[in-house]
Amino acid sequence: LNFARSLTRQFRHCADHLVFSLPDYDPETEQTLAPSVLLADIPAGATAALFDEDVHNNSDFSHYQQRLRHNRSLELIPTDQGPIIQPEEFNETGELSGGASLIKAQAGNPFDAFAVHRLRARRPQAAEMGFSAMAQGNILHQSMAAIWRQLHNQANLIAMDRTTLAGLINDSVSNSVNTIQQGKPHLGATLCTLETERQSHLIEQWLEYEKKRPAFSVVAIEEDCLLTLGDTRLSFRIDRVDQLVDGSFLIIDYKTGTHKVNDWFGERPAEPQLPLYLLACSMAYDKQVAGIAFAQINNKEQCLVGLTDTDHPIPGLASIADNKPERPTTWSDARELWRRGLQTLLDAYLAGDCRIDYRDLTVLNRARDLLPLNRYHDIKRLGSVVELFSTDNSALGNNR
Repeated sequence: LNFARSLTRQFRHCADHLVFSLPDYDPETEQTLAPSVLLADIPAGATAALFDEDVHNNSDFSHYQQRLRHNRSLELIPTDQGPIIQPEEFNETGELSGGASLIKAQAGNPFDAFAVHRLRARRPQAAEMGFSAMAQGNILHQSMAAIWRQLHNQANLIAMDRTTLAGLINDSVSNSVNTIQQGKPHLGATLCTLETERQSHLIEQWLEYEKKRPAFSVVAIEEDCLLTLGDTRLSFRIDRVDQLVDGSFLIIDYKTGTHKVNDWFGERPAEPQLPLYLLACSMAYDKQVAGIAFAQINNKEQCLVGLTDTDHPIPGLASIADNKPERPTTWSDARELWRRGLQTLLDAYLAGDCRIDYRDLTVLNRARDLLPLNRYHDIKRLGSVVELFSTDNSALGNNR
């Protein structure tokens, strides 16, 4: 109230002649609206007629309308280019925060990357009756990390009896569920029990799949790594790295949804994480990275989806040599293609690119919380306004 009083007082002293306009009726609720108490001492009536739609012969109002028509102009201000990245936007160790999510956002729609990672726009936390999709994903990641920290390799997985393995899975999932519940007290015991059972069943199915793979050891779990693109350092956390019997490595990223190898390619890849991880791991490990894969863990299917090379074939993964003609057929070519493409996206972000250019409808639908900020749905309405002032509104898309 004190703030509103102060703001109103400032308004009342900003001009010699000032008119406050306000609605007096709400058609949705069919209620008559009273003026705010902040305006109670201002006389009504004399100026009300000025805005009466039925009054056309008021000389003052007509003169006012004529002046508006005579002086009207619309200035289009380009908003597709923001300021370049400043030194203070890097963290204390010289890294650019955001990692893979920053590159993914830039590929999906440059404005969203600008809004989320530079303006710190935050989506409202949606109310959930149970475990949100994000919470479910976190439970899976934390549980898998805990399980493999105990198992270490496939041999131990195969050797462990079913009862002991079931207990390890249940304990790992229960601990992860309890961690989520601590911040969400509305999640009752029944919901937590059901989620523990659901995730435990999924992980049991997944580990049965893991038993049938060629022998491997898990050499990295939730490992932090760095990648330098140009002069910029990015940090990531890789879900898992397996070492195979020939000494090569397989990089794994857990996914609860359905994904495709196609998501890694194109000028604006939908899922750039694994290409980024490949570039980072190729520098971190002396030996060859044999493949990259999504570990797809859901009710529909549990499998690895990814690419491997001909020198280190991995059952179930497609060979990079069998790629489409327009795509790289060796890891060397793939790394070079991804390095150039990801560098281009990063350079655009560093240069302040904030165009509104959604890659596809999927990205648009997922960004609905940011649409009021970028005024995406206002473009057509603004176009009709521009036509009143200008014959050319072709540049409206990234101008405001």
